Amino acid sequence: MNDTENKGLGSTASKGIGSFFFAAIPWVIAVGASSWLGLYMTFHEDHKELKQEDRMATYVGAAERPKVKIGIETRGHDCIVLSRAEFDGSALLMYAENRCPGDIRYLEWHADLVSPDNTIIESWYTNWQCAEPTERGEKAECRHKFDAVDDRTAKVVVWFKSSLASQ
Repeated sequence: MNDTENKGLGSTASKGIGSFFFAAIPWVIAVGASSWLGLYMTFHEDHKELKQEDRMATYVGAAERPKVKIGIETRGHDCIVLSRAEFDGSALLMYAENRCPGDIRYLEWHADLVSPDNTIIESWYTNWQCAEPTERGEKAECRHKFDAVDDRTAKVVVWFKSSLASQ
């Protein structure tokens, strides 16, 4: 082989590698652009969700999330009385006492998570998951765990519905 043929082989190999890298430039630009676009869309969606949560919080009077301990309030004038209640962030523990003139045959336990402007955020009740203080003077315990307590919650409102056995 002579020198001109060797030069031709070397330049053909370098043209092949150079052509490959030259052809890869649009692919690299496309992958980079789509990665940045995906990242932008993810951050934009997260920001949009945060804005919606802030609007919902403002609407129910919790523009600033309540920082004090969530209070417990009783409602209603039934003869079943809430003797004690505790709320530890997701679990509600209640004790009811029967002060009715006679035995009861039916009891519903109710609890509402309420925002600062008295908007009910979540409501719960049961008539079968908790014990019933059926006889006068009896006490019963009920424990309920909320799946996820909204950070706009300012208080828990608890009440009962019952009917006497004589009715």
